[in-house]
Amino acid sequence: MLKWAIIFTIITGLSSIQDRSCATDAVPHFTIAANCRAESPDAAGTDEALSKCVHDEEQAKQNVAQAWSQFASQDKETCIKETNIESIPSYVELQVCLEIARDVQTSHRDTELDRNLH
Repeated sequence: MLKWAIIFTIITGLSSIQDRSCATDAVPHFTIAANCRAESPDAAGTDEALSKCVHDEEQAKQNVAQAWSQFASQDKETCIKETNIESIPSYVELQVCLEIARDVQTSHRDTELDRNLH
């Protein structure tokens, strides 16, 4: 997890400053079937593997959509960019990135609260 936190921090620092309101108003649209075929080219012909991938992606999309308004705009923008690096975006990757970003911010807030209490 520390590795992801470091990667997230680096990407956040390198991301350009722009109007985040438009880019992060809605959950992005990714093509789930294309992602699943690309992620498992050897298993693409296997209905079971493809079905599991599609299920996981749809579940992640639903989870992201439900929590979308709770994520910071900068985190959404950064995670969307990170998820699109390989040109085949994934809701599972987006969900993991957003959850790590949220956890890092929560950890920073908790640390700051502890410092203020002592």
